[in-house]
Amino acid sequence: MKRFLITAIMSVCALTFASAQSSDNGDGTFSNPVIWADCPDPDVIRVGEDYYFVSTTMHLMPGAPIMHSKDLVNWEIISYIYDRFEETPRDSLEEGTVYGRGQWATSLRYHNGKFYAYFTPNDQPAKGYVYTTEDPRGKWERHAVIPHFHDASLFFDTDGRAYMVYGTGQITELKPDLKPEPKPIPENVPEKPSKVNESMRPMRIPEKMINEAKKQLKTDVDK
Repeated sequence: MKRFLITAIMSVCALTFASAQSSDNGDGTFSNPVIWADCPDPDVIRVGEDYYFVSTTMHLMPGAPIMHSKDLVNWEIISYIYDRFEETPRDSLEEGTVYGRGQWATSLRYHNGKFYAYFTPNDQPAKGYVYTTEDPRGKWERHAVIPHFHDASLFFDTDGRAYMVYGTGQITELKPDLKPEPKPIPENVPEKPSKVNESMRPMRIPEKMINEAKKQLKTDVDK
């Protein structure tokens, strides 16, 4: 009987805890924080009617959780980019540790039917890793190992060319398949990169949206 009561109490506590951690108020509104967890360096994309979210897990494995949502409020973890990351003996707690290092600031993108994820392990030797999948709920495969780009963001342009924006505003063009041998584009690098910008996310804005923004700006100025 005592064991049953303890189990019942634990179940009630679990249900209460689960309810308390939900940001969805059930009436079409939500309360902050949206996610009751430590999810640093988020990158969120939309593919059709679905939203996908990736976060930093540093030295923890499995690493780089991929989350899914239909409304940007209710999220679920659907996969991890990798189960284990063993590039150095330290990743396996040999010859030291990678505490506080590991996977950082992943850039998540969708292009031509495929999901791409790029991250750097914030460790030596400095490298960058590209993982891909056609199904974010399934297995991710390592696609390429390319140079390290700090707090980088992948960008696929409409002409099929691929770029990496990183650091404080530097831009590098990659091969379309994101394999090694990236080439810098000095003419596109700011003469004086910002000292405060970090983890920038480039995007192409349709001309119609720009024109509407200009109209709204003019209306606000006229007021």
